[in-house]
Amino acid sequence: MTVHDDSYDSYDWYGWHSVYEEPESRFAARLAAVQTAVRQVVDAAPAGTIIALDVGGGQSRGILGALDGHPRAPDLTLQLVERDARNVAAARAGAERLGLGGFVGREGDGGWSDTYAGLAPADLIVVSGVFAHMGSRDQRRTISHLREVAAPGARLVWTGANGSRANRLRRRLRRYGFRHDAAATTRPFRVCTSVLVRRPRPLRTGVRWFTFVPIHQTRANKARVTLGRWRRRLLRRPLDS
Repeated sequence: MTVHDDSYDSYDWYGWHSVYEEPESRFAARLAAVQTAVRQVVDAAPAGTIIALDVGGGQSRGILGALDGHPRAPDLTLQLVERDARNVAAARAGAERLGLGGFVGREGDGGWSDTYAGLAPADLIVVSGVFAHMGSRDQRRTISHLREVAAPGARLVWTGANGSRANRLRRRLRRYGFRHDAAATTRPFRVCTSVLVRRPRPLRTGVRWFTFVPIHQTRANKARVTLGRWRRRLLRRPLDS
């Protein structure tokens, strides 16, 4: 089954990567923190093959940037799930340039479980910038299914907005078997590493994990915009004499 999401397809996600070329941007800071977290996971991994899964990872700069010049790059096989064929091609070229042990580019909808069928259980899972594009219910559903694509003891590197929303994600991850391991703050984001402490389970096919939602359409952002409007109205209201 293929599910087309017009809100995704209407945006140029290949061109979007230009935000990383602005050194002072918040996205460049988040990317650097993700690369640091990925590098730490790879440094601590036991000898042998490392399987990494990048969920909706675009050009997978979080993983590829971490492995640039890393002695264990040949040990790592990158599995990228990404809908934009141009991004998959860019990631493939990067993996070849760095001499990775392998590359699997799965062009498809990361919110649909069938997209992951046949992929190897991952020792490292990266979910960067993706939770922000889900509603609360889809976040919970996606987290509940991550064990189906993970190897025992897998490390999860994920990002979320600072404050209560990141804390809520961490609580949900703990509920479904991921123990918090480390965090770094790069305003307005938090980049965290969690470790799977429960047993993985087989992939359930035919399941919708999440539907991609533009940031401005998420409930959290709508609530924030509404609150901001009320604050502005209160500030404009004259004081009672």
